Amino acid sequence: MKKIFVLGLVASMFLFGCGSDDDGKTTPGGDNGSGQQGLVVEQTQRSVLWYYTATWCPPCGSTGSPLFKQMTEANGSDELIAIDIHSSNSSNLVPGYIDPADGQPKVAVAMASQLVQQIRPNGYIPQFTLNNEFQGNSSLNTGNVKSALESHNSNDPLAGVAAEASVDGSTITVKTKTKFFKDGADDYYISVLLLEKDIVAPQNVNGNMVNDFAHKQVLRASLIDGEMHTQKGISVNPIISNVTANTEVEGEYSLNWEKAQLPDGFSTWEFDKNNTSAVIIVWKKNGETYDTVNAIEVGF
Repeated sequence: MKKIFVLGLVASMFLFGCGSDDDGKTTPGGDNGSGQQGLVVEQTQRSVLWYYTATWCPPCGSTGSPLFKQMTEANGSDELIAIDIHSSNSSNLVPGYIDPADGQPKVAVAMASQLVQQIRPNGYIPQFTLNNEFQGNSSLNTGNVKSALESHNSNDPLAGVAAEASVDGSTITVKTKTKFFKDGADDYYISVLLLEKDIVAPQNVNGNMVNDFAHKQVLRASLIDGEMHTQKGISVNPIISNVTANTEVEGEYSLNWEKAQLPDGFSTWEFDKNNTSAVIIVWKKNGETYDTVNAIEVGF
């Protein structure tokens, strides 16, 4: 489920809408008690590092994951948003869900594959991209990545985003506020993702399966579309288009979480608010793909 409120100087407001083929419903807003007035958007540029991996991949365990951990530990989330993504249907940490048609657990939700198809430049793993730019495979130069993110983060951001995450029973909710600091004549989209911060699961390392391998920042779910079996990586419709400076867009996204007890060989995700973070990414549509505008990571 999604609710969006658009504030500020915009040429036209979004229409009310709700349907199963959309992200949820959108509404123009103001100081009507429904918005996220408590969220403050910082004019801070952050970088997004994607690590494409699989638990069956030997070089992912021997070089890819250690490099990913090195980058996450060397940079705070106020500088670098790091995401470990599994989209192979045979990777132990691929996202899972319960199929309502037969009540059976399924793996390889389209959400992870959609993100990979939209933002990964080639099909090899391990692979790293920073702000949509290819950084390397097993031979990642962490010094070059550090220089690239520092250069990127020194820019004045087009937009910033703030968020807060909460859970009530089985419903996970993330409220967002995106503020545009400049004009933009494009379509802008959003991702609202859940990461498991630390998990011990198998990993192939140099051809040997290590069962107690420590994984970090693993993508587990998306709040776009509200249900585990239909979740999408990026919003279907733009949150706003042809934006003017000082426009704010407020959103509320929720997911009805349910434990999917996956078959042997896969790690079942147990939602734990103390071991989960929400990552919000604002995108600019660029042809058939998406460019990163800005992002933020928040806890529960």
